[in-house]
Amino acid sequence: WYLYTTSMGWTLTNGDGVKTVTAQFRDVKGLITRSPFPMDTIILDTVPPTGSIAINSDAKYTTLQSVTLTVTYLDATSGVWRVRYSNDGVWDTEPWETPPPAGTKAWNLLPGDGPKTVYYQIQDNAGWISSSYVDTIILDSTAPTGSIIINAGATYTNSPTVTLTLTYADALSGVKQVKYSNDGTTWTLWEPPAPTRTWTLTFPDGWKTVYYQIEDNAGNPSIIYSDGIGLDTTAPTTTATHSNPSDYVYLTGLDLFSGVAVTKYRIDYGPWWTYAGSITLPSPSPYTHVVDYYSVDNAGNQEDVKTLKVHY
Repeated sequence: WYLYTTSMGWTLTNGDGVKTVTAQFRDVKGLITRSPFPMDTIILDTVPPTGSIAINSDAKYTTLQSVTLTVTYLDATSGVWRVRYSNDGVWDTEPWETPPPAGTKAWNLLPGDGPKTVYYQIQDNAGWISSSYVDTIILDSTAPTGSIIINAGATYTNSPTVTLTLTYADALSGVKQVKYSNDGTTWTLWEPPAPTRTWTLTFPDGWKTVYYQIEDNAGNPSIIYSDGIGLDTTAPTTTATHSNPSDYVYLTGLDLFSGVAVTKYRIDYGPWWTYAGSITLPSPSPYTHVVDYYSVDNAGNQEDVKTLKVHY
């Protein structure tokens, strides 16, 4: 028995859960209270709540400052009361939210590309505050960069099969994949990046453009890069003219797309010479000569050797 007072310290029994304290009173004549006795109940909760947080379903990268937080919270004894969030882990101004969200919450990361951490705390109905739960994501809103060069920068090619020289870079999340196109509309499937790639141009002959796009690991697509080259698979045509009794032969090379790069000739199976305006046949006359000739265009196409027999 204790002397009566309006309040006193008391120790509940060990173990979290519902606790009941029952009182009995005795007056100065020895009379005591009978059942039902005065009592009160309280829930003892000595364990902080627990939970978890994931940004964008635990993604590694995001292209947007706006993200979705997936959170869990649990307190088996007193129950969860409220939660709060922070971008810096300093809880001086972050407001508590009551009731807790239904599993997800929209959130804005701090501006500027780079790693971002979101902090999360839970408070139960007993007043316990959990430790800070965190998740980190990399904000990458900057598109990757790169370049494409066809056949080392050549102006023309005589083969539809060419070699693409490629660069690709992304300073934050890194390059994930690339794709290619001959028209900028129909694309290959995304594929791993590579420094070079064999590519087939489309027919017919003409000016061709190859398009190239890059995507980083955050999902940012690059601008569309391109390079052009002239496809010329047709050999040039050379015409020889001679009029008696002249000792001159004239050659005219024609190539409708890439143009004639050089015209070659030889006289009577001698050494080959570069044509430079006219051919002077040997003297004396009359004489019979054999002139062989051909042209090569700027794409590297060479026509078959032609022969002109001259008598003057």
